[in-house]
Amino acid sequence: MTNNYLFFNRLIPQSGVSKKPLATKQLVTCLLFTLISLWAKANTYNVNTTADGNSSSGTVNLRGAILAADALGGTHTINVPAGTYNLTLGTVTFGNKAQNITINGAGAGSTIINMTATNRDRIFFINPTAFVYNVQTTITGVSFTNGHLTSDNYGGGAIIAGGPNNALTITSCGFTNNTIDASRASAGGAIAYLGGGYLAIDQCTFTTNSAPSNANANGAGGAVDFEAYSFSINNVYTYPDNSLSVTNSVFTNNSVGNNGIGGAINVSAGGFSTVDPPRPTLSITIAENSFVNNSAPGSGGNGRGGAISATNSFSPTNVFRINYNRFVGNTANVSAGSALISFDTQGSVDASNNWWGCNGGPTSCADKAYRYPGSSSGTLTTTPYLQLRTTAASSPLCSGNSTGITAGFTVNSAGTAIAASNLSAFTGVPITFNTTLGTMSSAQTTIQATGTATATFTAGTTPGSGTVNAVVDNVPANDATARASITVNAAPVITDQPDNATTCSGTTVSFNAAATGSGTLSYQWYKGTTALANGATGTGSTLSGATTATLTIINPGSADAATNYNLRVSSTAGCSVTATNASLVVNIPPAISSQPANTSGCAGNTVSFGVTANGSGTLSYQWYKGTTALANGATGTGSSIGGATTASLSISNASPTDNASNYNVRISSSTGCTPTTSTNASLVVIAPPVISSQPVSGSSVQVGGSVRVVVSVSGQVTSYQWYREGAIISGQTSATLNLTNLQLSQAGSYSLVASNGCGSVTSGVFSLTVLGSDLSPIIYARPTIVYGNSPFTVVVDVLELNSVATSGTFTVRVTKDQKLNLSFDPGLSSVNNRSVQNSVWSLDNSNLNYYILTTSQSIAAGDKLSFGLTGSLLPSASTGVVTVSATVLPTTVVEAKLNNNIDADKIEYFQQ
Repeated sequence: MTNNYLFFNRLIPQSGVSKKPLATKQLVTCLLFTLISLWAKANTYNVNTTADGNSSSGTVNLRGAILAADALGGTHTINVPAGTYNLTLGTVTFGNKAQNITINGAGAGSTIINMTATNRDRIFFINPTAFVYNVQTTITGVSFTNGHLTSDNYGGGAIIAGGPNNALTITSCGFTNNTIDASRASAGGAIAYLGGGYLAIDQCTFTTNSAPSNANANGAGGAVDFEAYSFSINNVYTYPDNSLSVTNSVFTNNSVGNNGIGGAINVSAGGFSTVDPPRPTLSITIAENSFVNNSAPGSGGNGRGGAISATNSFSPTNVFRINYNRFVGNTANVSAGSALISFDTQGSVDASNNWWGCNGGPTSCADKAYRYPGSSSGTLTTTPYLQLRTTAASSPLCSGNSTGITAGFTVNSAGTAIAASNLSAFTGVPITFNTTLGTMSSAQTTIQATGTATATFTAGTTPGSGTVNAVVDNVPANDATARASITVNAAPVITDQPDNATTCSGTTVSFNAAATGSGTLSYQWYKGTTALANGATGTGSTLSGATTATLTIINPGSADAATNYNLRVSSTAGCSVTATNASLVVNIPPAISSQPANTSGCAGNTVSFGVTANGSGTLSYQWYKGTTALANGATGTGSSIGGATTASLSISNASPTDNASNYNVRISSSTGCTPTTSTNASLVVIAPPVISSQPVSGSSVQVGGSVRVVVSVSGQVTSYQWYREGAIISGQTSATLNLTNLQLSQAGSYSLVASNGCGSVTSGVFSLTVLGSDLSPIIYARPTIVYGNSPFTVVVDVLELNSVATSGTFTVRVTKDQKLNLSFDPGLSSVNNRSVQNSVWSLDNSNLNYYILTTSQSIAAGDKLSFGLTGSLLPSASTGVVTVSATVLPTTVVEAKLNNNIDADKIEYFQQ
């Protein structure tokens, strides 16, 4: 068809095909600025007032800063703080020289440039001739509101720009309520870019901007109009490079006038394929934007491209890239192009991987795209397109179990994965989830930066095919593509939860539960997360029923105590339910770690028994004597009991009547576990010994005699000791005193001391009298004169001088002489005519100095007992006197002394 839309050249209003050239002076001036690049020194302007006007000393206005930078040319930065900058002096025009101006606002929400009704017109007019090269403008963080073109037909209600090697970069800005007066109907309600160069828009918002129509022209690009055409200077056509990039921006409620095109964006490129090299370049990218409720009304066959109109006549190989955008609620009179229209051109438009508001793509969704029919070679590609898909992390699910749900645009209609980095247009878009046979939780309410939103689906109790449908924009709640299907299987139901249990170690305890469910149910008991198995546990207990509804623990111990016994019940469908935790308290019965020990004490003292025990709960004690429970207080036998119901029993003022071998204690627990009884312990209370039979008062014994004294002692005695005159008698340590071979020195008072650990007792006194010896020897030596080796005899009479008979053993010692050789014959009864009793005597001849004769024969009072020795003088003896003495041991010595001379009273010896 014939394109009825007239695109304005900024040089002359109402321009036709040929353009009127600039005046020669103007052209020369432009070229000079371009060719010699007279750049001024870079400046930074800090705007400090919101008032409109030219800057003065100390005051920097927005308009004044821009005009000053423009006048200098070169690189400049203008910082515009937060505030509303109301323009009352009309359009701010700059770009008259090659320059690079950056305008930094504090943010689109806080730095606002507003066109007022006074001198109302567009806001910025950049490079008004369109012939100045290298005009580069960067605007960041500013909102443009209420721009209203009234002065010309070039377009751009807020900004118009463009020219050879020009660039306009707009980032994080907002455009609201900008328009073109109906009498000046043209293109680009907010921005018009014509004459070549580069327009880049990123992260901006365009809201309720419009490009109306009139009798001369139909509106195009309610928000943005970009036209790439040649133009002439002095009838010489110029073919500049062109580039458009619109990314990460939001277009809402923008519109064109009746029968216009491109409610939000119009992009149009003329043919350059026949131009001689070097040919210009063209790049069009519209990506990751959101187009909502933009419109292109009209009548008949007019009013197309509610969001975008694209005309690519640049070359057969050139492709406009319109991808990863969101189209929702856009309308056009020609509904087939309610969102996007591509006119009959030789170039192509790639509109694949866009979202058209539903999962059916641009032919079935309310937002549609189509190529205006014609005979040119250009194409419009809209497939594959983005789709909203919902997936479940797992299926089937058992009732009560949950799974993660993810809905998003990460897979297109061809099943190809889409990178999250291409889905920024969806960040913050509302999403809801509808479900059957389950409930949703933790659902994100907007699409995240990943291009997805997540939720959690929890299966209900009703089995069947559950669903989760995600709803975004115009996707119906029952859309199959946006649906995740989840098979829900009913889990068993615990109808009787296991109860907590308390038991004593060594007993048997059970946990019981009941469950219902379809099919055959299986059971598994757990202690925490550890599955239990039948058999010995290794800690002394034994389990049974671990895979049944009843778990039994035999001989439980401390190791079995826990708060998290639970039962998992499973069905044949693979579903399971876990019972609530049940606790097991295992009380340890009382156990004695230290038994009471046997003890003893002295009468009148305090004795005690102790026990050490442990066990669960509070322990109580009861002491017994045999089977008789003891009670605190007096016993009735003089002693008193304390601690009868504690771990320590005491008996004060103990007496032997308290003695027993079976003291014991019974220990019980508040837990009710089986009591324990200690082993028996004995008590021995010791009293000091008692003399039950005193010794006789006294006795008289001859020297050499013996005596035996007996004392009877009752009670426990650990030692006996006899004393004479208060001095210890060595060796006499029994209750009987035995003295033999008494001597006169042993006479005196004797007593016995009997002792034990609790005291001693002293017997009465036994008086011992030792009588001196009453034996006296008489010696008879014959003859009195001896010659040579003549025989001679010695007779000893032992006389009893007192009136008491002598008994016992006594000894007579006769001196030996070197001249004599005597012998003893026990068979003799007479020696030298004197009567002797040799048979009752015994001779010990081993002593070198004495003949020792011993007898045990008693001698009656006044009587005598005699023995006789016979022998001769030795031949070698010299002449002299022989002396013979006899001693009765241990008393007196009697000597018979014979003179060896002629007298008969002397014994004299002469050698023969």
